Amino acid sequence: MTQYATARRIDAKEMIEDLRKELRSLLDETAGLTRDVKVDPVNGIDMREAVNDYQRDLITAALRIARGQQKRAAQLLNLKPSTLNIKMKTLGIDTNEI
Repeated sequence: MTQYATARRIDAKEMIEDLRKELRSLLDETAGLTRDVKVDPVNGIDMREAVNDYQRDLITAALRIARGQQKRAAQLLNLKPSTLNIKMKTLGIDTNEI
């Protein structure tokens, strides 16, 4: 095996390990996002508020994992960066607070 092939194999192994670490981190972050949603039988629930809270939690978790990099956070959430930016503004999320 040539040095070039050996180096490429090492690079691929490092990339796979980096992906594994990132996946573990993402799973750890999102594990706490499960919610026990209770609907009041008399008053109901403000669904818009509940959805906004959940989106806020997801975006905040992705930004933490991405270390504040909005482009990477958008990739983690399968969103366009412009969509993420709009959602952040709408939900009042400031990257300086994360």
